[in-house]
Amino acid sequence: MSRELGGLDRVITNIIATTSSNTLTSMDNDLGAFTLQDFTEELEISGGKAGLTVINGFDKGDLSGVMGVDSSSRFIDTPYFFLGIGSVSVYNRVLRTGFDCPDIYGVIYGSRRSGCEWLLVIGNGLDKDGRFLEQVVTRNPAGYPYTAGYNRLMALNELRLRLESYALNHIVDDYGRIILVDGPIYHIPSIFSVYLRVDRYKSESLRKYYESWRILLRERINALNKLVGKGFRILGIVKRLEYSTILSRIDPLNILRRNARINDYTYLSIVANNIAGKGGAKPFILGSFKYHNKEIIGELPERIGYYVGLPRRREARNSSNYVFYRAELLENDPELLNIVLTDSLGSGALLPLTILLVDSRAKKLSGGLRNYLLRLIENKGIPLTYDMMRSIEGLYSGW
Repeated sequence: MSRELGGLDRVITNIIATTSSNTLTSMDNDLGAFTLQDFTEELEISGGKAGLTVINGFDKGDLSGVMGVDSSSRFIDTPYFFLGIGSVSVYNRVLRTGFDCPDIYGVIYGSRRSGCEWLLVIGNGLDKDGRFLEQVVTRNPAGYPYTAGYNRLMALNELRLRLESYALNHIVDDYGRIILVDGPIYHIPSIFSVYLRVDRYKSESLRKYYESWRILLRERINALNKLVGKGFRILGIVKRLEYSTILSRIDPLNILRRNARINDYTYLSIVANNIAGKGGAKPFILGSFKYHNKEIIGELPERIGYYVGLPRRREARNSSNYVFYRAELLENDPELLNIVLTDSLGSGALLPLTILLVDSRAKKLSGGLRNYLLRLIENKGIPLTYDMMRSIEGLYSGW
């Protein structure tokens, strides 16, 4: 097979042939565009000891068995179809073992199967049996087709979750026995908790997203249960704390005025300021907490969380030089927490270095595929939307 007639070239040719007589409409008119806040979790504290511990020293953990798992997504928007490009990586930075999906060489030249569904297409007339190769997704997990009105942000979230479940189901002992997931161990967006409580949100449009998410969550829990049954230990590293308000709702350290509502990042900044003002910045841990969600699929494993604050410089006198994250565990295991501290504080990266590396790996893979697909699409004379053209100009403006 010549490179000019490789796997992705044939896929894009099929997509263009199917959608060339159609034009995409705007995003879902019923819901409008989701925002990142809609995908933050609505967690509640169910117990645990809310103690504050200043770290003066810790037992360094063995990182040779630690692997990271992360997914990434990019997109290409044209007047005729919308492409979601996903990737997932599993990587052990000490043993230098792991895998990526898709296999970039194989999918570009058609020499090997991708192994996972990584290319999502939103368009009209796409849902044809046998038209596309196995790596292409044209329906959501609940079976609803990705037609023109399907919300793009939701579709990309669904794609990443599919890929993460694929990765978790294909982990073997050779990669290690401890898994660091970039993000929560499992995730329930707040918009779906609202859907269960408020009748006016029970629209047909939201139902297809809700049903899809229930299936994705069940697949995630099944993958986690299999791993735990095989003796793997799992942690989630949550880096984005600016949208959740868990700490201010319970105020474990009694530092707020009554009924104050601030995000977790701000709460931890106050804690860091109090510590730094008493003799210099020092690392600290707040927790442990037991978390539970509004139930969607029945029994969900309980999570135990610790908030970690690490200063960039010890001589700092305020919180502006701190990095914060939440570590989630399925068991209250001090050894796992020491491993996380070794990978972050001990490595000098502040955030766990395993997570930073696997995050970079997944993003480079999805970015490379997006750039290759852009060239294919432009060479076939398909225009991009105005917003897409502007985003590409911004991407390469520094080159």
